[in-house]
Parts: sequence; C-alpha cells; structure tokens
Amino acid sequence: MVDLSQVFLNSLVTGSLYLLAGTGLTLTYGLSRFPNFAYAEFITLGGFIGYVLVEQKNTPFLLAFLVAFIVAGLISALAYGLIFQPLVRRKASLIHLMVASIGLGYILRYGIGEIWGWSALSFTISWPLYDVNTVRITGLWLWLIFTAVILG
Repeated sequence: MVDLSQVFLNSLVTGSLYLLAGTGLTLTYGLSRFPNFAYAEFITLGGFIGYVLVEQKNTPFLLAFLVAFIVAGLISALAYGLIFQPLVRRKASLIHLMVASIGLGYILRYGIGEIWGWSALSFTISWPLYDVNTVRITGLWLWLIFTAVILG
C-alpha cells in the first residue's frame, strides 16, 4: 500500500529541486536578458564535477558541492564573456543569442557525455536517515528543502 505522507515528502523534495533550478534560471535571465538554454547543461556539469570530487577524489560531500558550484559558475561566466558578451556588444538579436545558447548547450551536453559516458551515475553519500512514523527522510532532503525555502 502506498503511504501518501511519503509520496507528499518525495514530491516536496522533487519540487524543491525544481524551485532551485527555476530560481537560478530566472536569475540568469534577469541578468543577461535572454533565455540561456545551456543553463541545464551547466547544472549537469556541476553535478558531474561533484561526482568526480566525491567518488574519485574522496572529497567530503559539502566541500565537493561548494567546489562544483563555484567551478560550474566560473565556466558559465567564462562562456558568457567569450560567447554572449561579444554578441551583445554587436547588438545581436535575441534569436542570435538563443541560437548561440542552444549551440553551447549541445557542446556541453555532448562534451559531458564523451567525458563521463552516457549512463546515469550515482553518488555514494551517507546522510543520517530519520524515520518519523511511516515516513523516511534523509538529512540531505532536509537540507535541500531548507535551502529551497530560504532561496525561493
């Protein structure tokens, strides 16, 4: 039988992820004034950087998260400076900026696929597990929900 409180909690965690991604996308659009379609690939790049740090370099998760966030952000800023800023200076139209971001997205997507492969990878992270009646929640989920509430 399905426990609706667990389903609700799982949905809350998934919604928190979407909220954080959407907040970042909104911030990116607000600053650059065009929809950067490569945004999801930068999130993915940060995830794979974190994966390498945790799984291959044995970096503690929170430190790896911080480093991955910073590195992906710096790569994103570099891409903006090298690709989008020259287009903006030349007064390129919105469609040109969007096409450039789609192209950058494909480059990142296929670059990530060639480097790390096309299969899903998972972290081995040990967080405390809490049982509250029939609901199970990890410390990571609590941290994620808290972060989404604060930043959202």
